[in-house]
Amino acid sequence: MYRWYSFEMLTIGFDDYRLYREALKQAAVDPSTGKIDITILTTGLSGAARKRKAEITQALKKIIQGKGKVSTLKHQKLYEEFRENSDFVSQRK
Repeated sequence: MYRWYSFEMLTIGFDDYRLYREALKQAAVDPSTGKIDITILTTGLSGAARKRKAEITQALKKIIQGKGKVSTLKHQKLYEEFRENSDFVSQRK
């Protein structure tokens, strides 16, 4: 009786681990790279998305600082200039 119980608990443990591993793969795979990125679970963004966001932020800062001392900027004009001067492709989800 004892040996059967131990074997059964061991197989249940393996099934639990297999399910955990599969859930982790589904939840933490970066769609752009296909690799598992655990930071997706903590931050909600993949490493590639964070890098892209930082690059876009720097490009926009550069454009805005190039304008000099301006009190207002129009959103549409800034967006158009950003699209003309950068090589970022718009990705809407």
